[in-house]
Amino acid sequence: MGKGHYNKIAGTYDQRWKNYTRRTLHKLMEYLPASLEGKRVLDFGCGTGELIKILLRHKPKLKEVTAYDPAEEMLRQARNKLEKLPERQQEKVVLLNKQEYGTNFDLVVSSSVLHYLPEPAETLLHFNSLLKGGGTLVLLDYTKNSLPVKYFRWLVRWVDPAHHQAFYP
Repeated sequence: MGKGHYNKIAGTYDQRWKNYTRRTLHKLMEYLPASLEGKRVLDFGCGTGELIKILLRHKPKLKEVTAYDPAEEMLRQARNKLEKLPERQQEKVVLLNKQEYGTNFDLVVSSSVLHYLPEPAETLLHFNSLLKGGGTLVLLDYTKNSLPVKYFRWLVRWVDPAHHQAFYP
């Protein structure tokens, strides 16, 4: 991922991508298991922690959210956002900028990350190795069929220089 780019824009990321984030994370929530009670969740590429905040609000009985992002400044934004939550919810979250999050997750979620990866198949295999038997993987990303990517690939790269590729659904 474009760690340097995201360290630079972390302070304005939420405002810059507010509409996209709101729409996509609302859609992502539809694909999560109905109950996450007592479950461990990995948010791979957590960014500013918006999904974590939503998860804790809508799935308050989950056991733990491990949130990974390589950009330290994005994690700083996530930490600031989470400090506004009740302490009992904050205690459920572990923020990491190194891939030292262990295994045995009930749910792995990755939102708007795959398009940054030069070898996404390897990452998908990695996600599989992190899941408990019967665990769930939920991926969200835009595709080559989306209007901006389909017709304005150059614009996507200009707006988001860390963008690597999009995929067909």
